[in-house]
Amino acid sequence: MAPMKLYGSTMSWNMTRSALALEEAGADYEIVPINFATAEHKSPEHLARNPFDQVPALQDSDLYVWESRAICKYAARKHKPELLKAILRSQQWWMSGWRWRPTSTPLCWTPSSYSASSDLCLGDPLTRRLLRRILRS
Repeated sequence: MAPMKLYGSTMSWNMTRSALALEEAGADYEIVPINFATAEHKSPEHLARNPFDQVPALQDSDLYVWESRAICKYAARKHKPELLKAILRSQQWWMSGWRWRPTSTPLCWTPSSYSASSDLCLGDPLTRRLLRRILRS
């Protein structure tokens, strides 16, 4: 079976979140860089992967998944279902930390506080594996 392809910029937090989830789930994948400087994210090829011209986008055979949280759930469901409970618990906490900002548009939600736990720890083996993969791509 061919490895999944994760399209995006390695400088994107959402891309990093998706890659970490794929690593944690033990998925076989490769990172395919998208060049924003040349507007590659607006190309017809990328729009076929993600109609909103954003990254990340995951290709698994003929299935495309976009939005980092959807990619995280897909990776867990397919490769390591026991992670789903942990993902759902963390989302439950995260959603309780969000608040409505009436001065913004009705569709805008912002985190009420910054969580230092979202920082990457270079001593973490999972992070080191991800960094090696990024540096190879």
